[in-house]
Amino acid sequence: MAITVNLRYTGKKGAAQAFAREMISSGTVEKIRAEKGNLR
Repeated sequence: MAITVNLRYTGKKGAAQAFAREMISSGTVEKIRAEKGNLR
């Protein structure tokens, strides 16, 4: 059984893009994707 989680983040004046850049540059996205059981 697969579970899909979609994250939505909204903010003012580019805050959402800044959040996404920080998640990627800090390595958080890579660590989440590397967790056992994640398909992608």
